[in-house]
Amino acid sequence: MHCLAKRGTELGELHEASYLIKTDLMRGAGIGLFCGALGGVILGYMIVNHPPEGTHPGLAAAVIALMIVDVPYEKVDRIRDIVAARHPEVVAMAQETRYPAFP
Repeated sequence: MHCLAKRGTELGELHEASYLIKTDLMRGAGIGLFCGALGGVILGYMIVNHPPEGTHPGLAAAVIALMIVDVPYEKVDRIRDIVAARHPEVVAMAQETRYPAFP
């Protein structure tokens, strides 16, 4: 059990809540993971079983099409070269800016 109290409050032998508990980060991450996985499964099902006209995607296409690579900005070129060397058919589509949207 961890306790959350006003700053400066003496907790004695009680354990202070960590940053993850104070911000509810783990719960939010769990909800995001669950919703993302569920959305991916639903979208994959729709792509495979109800494909857009003129296409015939398989199950592998639904899984591969959702790939996003999140790497530190300094390593983008190195990672891009590694992926291109192993899979020359891959096409890089976008790269976000180095600066966060919410500083």
